[in-house]
Amino acid sequence: MIAYILMTGSLPPDVCGVGDYSGALLQSLHAEGSKTQTYYVKDWSFKTLFRHALRLRNYDSGVLNVQYPTQGYGWSIVPVLLCFLVKPRRSVITLHEFSMRSFKAKCASYLFFFIGDWFIFTTCHEQDFCCRIAPWITSRSSVIPLASNIPMKNSSVRDLDVAYFGHIRPDKGLEEFVAVVSSIRTTSTYNVTVIGQLVAGFEKYAAKVLSQLENIGARVILNKSAEDVSEILSRTKVALLPFPDGVTRRRGTALASMGNGALLVTRAATTRQPEFDDICIAVPAGSAIDSVLLTILEHYHDYDPIRLAGQQFARSFSWNAIACSYIDLLRKVDP
Repeated sequence: MIAYILMTGSLPPDVCGVGDYSGALLQSLHAEGSKTQTYYVKDWSFKTLFRHALRLRNYDSGVLNVQYPTQGYGWSIVPVLLCFLVKPRRSVITLHEFSMRSFKAKCASYLFFFIGDWFIFTTCHEQDFCCRIAPWITSRSSVIPLASNIPMKNSSVRDLDVAYFGHIRPDKGLEEFVAVVSSIRTTSTYNVTVIGQLVAGFEKYAAKVLSQLENIGARVILNKSAEDVSEILSRTKVALLPFPDGVTRRRGTALASMGNGALLVTRAATTRQPEFDDICIAVPAGSAIDSVLLTILEHYHDYDPIRLAGQQFARSFSWNAIACSYIDLLRKVDP
């Protein structure tokens, strides 16, 4: 059975989407019999570079898989440099995000394209974007779609009208969520729930947003377990997740919401995502969401075909399948 090293800057209970991904992947790899070793540390300062390199070179596993970026790495360039220092060990980079990152972050990530032996993306859009600016990786890259980190339940009771689920930090759509809810609450009495996780470093932002949510009468539920989140989402009618850059396959919160039977109302992606056409309500940028949301809530069961299609779509991805894809790829990279 394949053995390799998975390197990450975050793992549960750290609040980080890629950390959650890494934890779920490790669990599934072990279930599939993979002898995966984990390299997870807290200190990624430059002074630790050669210490990390020495430790990794002493591992008896073959391929190094870097999960990148994570909250735990911060702005460190050490994860990139390590791929060079551990040569001749092969490196596989799982690049979760690139196209929407800042210029500075793109520059750091771009160095991977000169060092890595293979690249895993979670969406075709991210793969296409990176292959256009680094065409030499085209034949050394593949897409492995992600699955939800949240369990999926069935419920016969949907007593929560509108909910948001995700990290309490900028660029997740919370600002527009507050604005939309503020608008509909002037003419309706629909209940609103926010299921969030607080993120270190964004305390001031969280305090401001939580105050706004309190002022509009939203119920805020923070830092709950995956099981608790699943229970709440399974009782939710509409999950309002207005991602600033639109819905794509890398949005685990969208999959979790749909998988638990909530109707997803979101923003359409800047580049068309055909797979989302019939499984959610994706409102184009510039168009008002509040009137759309009110229509949906007033005629909720008319949208059951879309809601159920979304549930089926989200449930079609499993962590066991992802683990098997990783194992097959690692055999190819390091036969």
